[in-house]
Amino acid sequence: MVLSQVIKVHIIRNDENKIYTVSDFADLNNDMLVTRVLSRLKEEQFLIRLSQGIYLYPSRNRFGICKPSIDQIANAIAEKDHARIIPSGLSALNELGLSTQVPMNAVYITNGTPRTIKQATAQSHSRKGHQDTLPIKAAFSRWSLPPSRK
Repeated sequence: MVLSQVIKVHIIRNDENKIYTVSDFADLNNDMLVTRVLSRLKEEQFLIRLSQGIYLYPSRNRFGICKPSIDQIANAIAEKDHARIIPSGLSALNELGLSTQVPMNAVYITNGTPRTIKQATAQSHSRKGHQDTLPIKAAFSRWSLPPSRK
């Protein structure tokens, strides 16, 4: 079977709304070819390019493409990078229920690589955070507030 077909079958067998990078296909031992195949699948509108080297296999229904939320995309990218993220600013206030405003630009603090991801109507920014601001365990929820400084 041709490498492009192998990659497409692998993507179809996994869940929809899943994010893929070149490292997901490391077992094929040809990163340059995998990059070109992912780019071609994007041109065929089979995948959506979120950022350089990051592709999304979206779910589709009879009305069109259903894209995941910015929060889901940010969590998936953090999982791929083996990084931790916590919401910051208005995103944190909204998630804690202290504000009813839904921010258009989600901002996260991360111990990974800072990046900006643009979607049609919203953006996700991640800022480099100090190790002390990123808690190791979130006992009461999936993320927790940074320790207070006195």
